[in-house]
Amino acid sequence: MLMILRARHLLCISGYFDGWYDEISTLKMESLRHEISRNPHIILKITHDCDDICTACPHYHMQHCHKDKESHKYFQERDDLVLTTLHVEHDISYRLEELSRCISRYIQKSDIEYTCGQCQWSQACFAYQKYIS
Repeated sequence: MLMILRARHLLCISGYFDGWYDEISTLKMESLRHEISRNPHIILKITHDCDDICTACPHYHMQHCHKDKESHKYFQERDDLVLTTLHVEHDISYRLEELSRCISRYIQKSDIEYTCGQCQWSQACFAYQKYIS
């Protein structure tokens, strides 16, 4: 199985808490997390565009985030930082185990602060709290 995932959503999956925009997006995130946990050899295509998680977001429309005028660019910049930090390339597929090793090896507190600091769920996110504390 191939799953398409934004680079920054790699961090979200590891720290996800029980709640998102609405019931539909929460169920989508839970379903994707369940699929990943069931299949540790899953292949993830990493992108800096909207992904399989974004499709359940109420701000998603025609492959872009329309939360506000600057959202698509804002999120792409954070995805690009994660791509660079993890030494992975946009639109390339990786095994989950490989990406997990990269996160453990390369992600620092400053990366989390920049990538996740303005996220509306950062205070409830387990990954954010782990790195920041």
